[in-house]
Amino acid sequence: IEQAFQAGLVKPRPPAVRTGKKAAVIGSGPAGLSCADQLNKAVERFDELFQEYRGAFAGHVAHLWHGRSLEEQGDLRQAMMLYDEVLVNEPPKGERLPKEQAALFVQAEVFRLSVLNKQQKHTEVIPEAQLWLNGNQDKRRTPHGLGIQLELAKANIGQGLKMTAGSGERRGVFARALQIIGNEVAKFPSPYQDEAFKLRTQYVGEVSAAGAKIASFDEGQFVGDAALAKDPPQYADAVTAYEQALALANDK
Repeated sequence: IEQAFQAGLVKPRPPAVRTGKKAAVIGSGPAGLSCADQLNKAVERFDELFQEYRGAFAGHVAHLWHGRSLEEQGDLRQAMMLYDEVLVNEPPKGERLPKEQAALFVQAEVFRLSVLNKQQKHTEVIPEAQLWLNGNQDKRRTPHGLGIQLELAKANIGQGLKMTAGSGERRGVFARALQIIGNEVAKFPSPYQDEAFKLRTQYVGEVSAAGAKIASFDEGQFVGDAALAKDPPQYADAVTAYEQALALANDK
């Protein structure tokens, strides 16, 4: 690459505007340098496309990915502003949109929730995600609807990590998070499925039936399943959880 610069085959092309934020690119080989160069150019190019197609669907797409590029560079505040600008252009509920356009606005909501989680604003994510899911039952299993469910689960995990280790309250929060992941996000193919698998594996140890009261049949079933998924399986914990779940079901 040094020889290419010396020969004039490669020329630096810095963006016109710097955000002041930094992004780490692992590796200084051709692939890493190319990645850094493309990220640098993306921010400027997406803004150019937005200005050219302002008000059109192509402009919304450019604005969305301009925000994503800024987010990856660490400028969460500016990224959030762009996501909100995309969402404010979403047509009123009930208006039919082509599938691709409808998906864009759901993806913008996923990105918005992702930024809030990165900012540790979990108490904002939970009601916003739940409100969206309650009002869009027909979209919850779409690829980005599953993304919104994943962000809801991550917000619960974020809250759980702040609670006292080993407490029943913490276990209950993790049980809810892993139940969201297990019910749909991990079951249906989407860009978010691999992350769902990783989160479930990472935090399944937080869920234990020992010394904690199950609050619902579904929670008991999930806690029991989680106990059996451990290595080695926790059979006693699983039996305790299933017994509590069955008792709750019989009470109804």
